Amino acid sequence: MAKLLHTNLLLEGAAVQSAPVGSAPKASAKTKGPKSKTLSYIIFGAVILIGGTIVGYLYLAEYFGNKMSQYEDIVQHPLRMPDGMKPGGGGDPSPMPTDPDEQLPSPTTKRSGGLVQIPWIGAYEKLISSLAKADFEIFSITSGAEGRIYISGRTSGEITESIIPGITFAGIDMLDSRVSEGGTTFLADAKLAPIEEISFDPAPVPPYERGEVIRKLDTMAKSAGLKGVSTQAVGHEKIAEGSRYSISVTGAGTIGNIVAFTESAMEMKSMMEIGKITIESVSDKSIKEGEVRFGLVYRVYDLPPIKTPAVEQPLAAEL
Repeated sequence: MAKLLHTNLLLEGAAVQSAPVGSAPKASAKTKGPKSKTLSYIIFGAVILIGGTIVGYLYLAEYFGNKMSQYEDIVQHPLRMPDGMKPGGGGDPSPMPTDPDEQLPSPTTKRSGGLVQIPWIGAYEKLISSLAKADFEIFSITSGAEGRIYISGRTSGEITESIIPGITFAGIDMLDSRVSEGGTTFLADAKLAPIEEISFDPAPVPPYERGEVIRKLDTMAKSAGLKGVSTQAVGHEKIAEGSRYSISVTGAGTIGNIVAFTESAMEMKSMMEIGKITIESVSDKSIKEGEVRFGLVYRVYDLPPIKTPAVEQPLAAEL
């Protein structure tokens, strides 16, 4: 029995060392128990957690500090208008400087527009308002090249530069004429002279106000009694120191309706001019006698103001 136990438990032939009597095995000093390792892991994790918390706190404190300064600025200025627009919803808009270092003009700065950059402002309006005063039949009036008007009509008098009362054309050429019992039927090419003086300083129309201009023109046309009114943007282009875009207004009515509409558009006192015009009778009658079809193309400008030197104020006399 003892031999069987020896064979199964120990390799055959291996020497068996017996421990000295009275001595106990000693644990190695370098070996740690499971409890020691767990405690080390807990301490190490706590150090990492505390350090991460401190770093995160410092970062969040700086981030929210910056955010709070922005919120304070918004609270102090609750009404943030679009760039270039004055608060209050009225008055002339302030143009945006193209150069970040450029200062916005003062309220006393005269705005551009007038005759220098918009030579035809008011010219077509004056022509339209004078059509009803003409003492001859007008079948149609259509714009051609810049500043030129084609007039189709019939008259028993002379065809001169002053054929339309209140308007003096810079020149007029006969393209066709036929003499009949009712007078001379003609087609003339008239050169329109720019307006020499306007009674206001037109205000520029920045891009964010274009939609409002379209809505106003549409409303004014309908309020003037015109029918079948269609108003829409038809073009945009860059020009020297600014831009302009085109708005088409079409419809039907009497010449009186058209005059009322164009005059109300002038009262907007904006940088607008009629660039193209077509007024024609829907029958064989003169445009002064019946319903007409019309089409106008307004050119709306966004131009910077002309800076004028400030007037020096006299110094107060010392007492």
